[in-house]
Amino acid sequence: MVIIWTPWPSTTTDTKAFAAGYYKLKAVIADGGDNYSGDPIQTTEGYAFRITPASASITVGSQSFQTDYTGEQIFIADIVADKISEQHGIKLTYWLNGVMVDSLTDVRDTPYTIVIKLDENDANYNNYSLGDDEVKIEITIRPKKIVITDLTVSGWEYDLNAKPDPKYGTNIPNADKDDVVFTFKYYKQNGTYLGDEVTPTDAGWYYVVVTATLKNDNKNLTASDEATSPNFQITAKPITLSGATDGDRIERDYNGSNYKTTFEDYIKNANPDFASKLVFTYTKVGVDGAYEGNIQNQGTYGVTISLANTETNHSLVPVTLSIVIKSVAANSNVVVADTITFGDKVLEKITLPSVAEGSWSLKIGKLDGTTVDSNTTFDAAGNSIIFWAVFTPDSNGNYYHDPVEVSVTVN
Repeated sequence: MVIIWTPWPSTTTDTKAFAAGYYKLKAVIADGGDNYSGDPIQTTEGYAFRITPASASITVGSQSFQTDYTGEQIFIADIVADKISEQHGIKLTYWLNGVMVDSLTDVRDTPYTIVIKLDENDANYNNYSLGDDEVKIEITIRPKKIVITDLTVSGWEYDLNAKPDPKYGTNIPNADKDDVVFTFKYYKQNGTYLGDEVTPTDAGWYYVVVTATLKNDNKNLTASDEATSPNFQITAKPITLSGATDGDRIERDYNGSNYKTTFEDYIKNANPDFASKLVFTYTKVGVDGAYEGNIQNQGTYGVTISLANTETNHSLVPVTLSIVIKSVAANSNVVVADTITFGDKVLEKITLPSVAEGSWSLKIGKLDGTTVDSNTTFDAAGNSIIFWAVFTPDSNGNYYHDPVEVSVTVN
């Protein structure tokens, strides 16, 4: 025998009942042919029995949810997915102020109150009910905080008219940047503490504080109070010295003047913007340590040109060069008298040159011969006598001369 279920009042027959509702049923003999027959069981109510809805059990693990504003749709099902236990594959709907919604977007002053219901469009909806109680949850959308990170200031070189332009964190989308006003304040880094607010122009170390504020009221966004950078530096602007190059060698003949003054005036005139800030440091071959005397006597001098420590906005790679003062030939005009007689004093007939630095002497016969003094006389007549005029420089060595041969005839 087979039981045939017929949803009431429909006349469609089925062999099983699974949905909530009203049914008629009929018992027939399977493969009975003409030997057996029967009529449906009929009640005075018009149906045999009813399958009533079951009560669905939904457990909410949390009554309050929080999420962050993204500017995109925030789907409620995603928020509560791991907090709600659904039995029997029940489909749920979400209601806000009597309107079914599936997502939220904006921040509100108060949380969203969401009512959870069964999906009425589910084919199995009539099978279950939530009973008399509503399932309610609260969802709070928090404003998105615009955060400034990785603040850097780099590559700044002194320029009287320039001002550094900090670059703020790349994690702030362009859309958010359009909603924010950035305020920059600079402070001179002075040892371990900040000085007063300044305009960063001079070379040195600074600190920058950036404040982000919203251009307009926007409940969906909030800006961070401020961000700070590590210390940043405006570097000194390099300059190139005019008039001298590192490794130069300057040669000048001795003339009795102080070449230091001449040289410094020349360099300062070639660098008028920094003339008062140039520092000249000297050395001299054969003299230990710094040399502070004149560059006057023959010799080799070293000079290094740099900027004074007080000039912090510019930098100069020190330039070192050499100055050589060369000795010059002494006056060698030896004058011999027209007539020389036996017994005349030699130095009265042969006049040696007068030199301020060094001296001439007269040797008889050869370079290492006897030196003529004021008492030496010509002791032979009718003879030609050879003398050598020899120059001896003084300790400064500013003059030189090779020996001069002097030949005289005595009457």
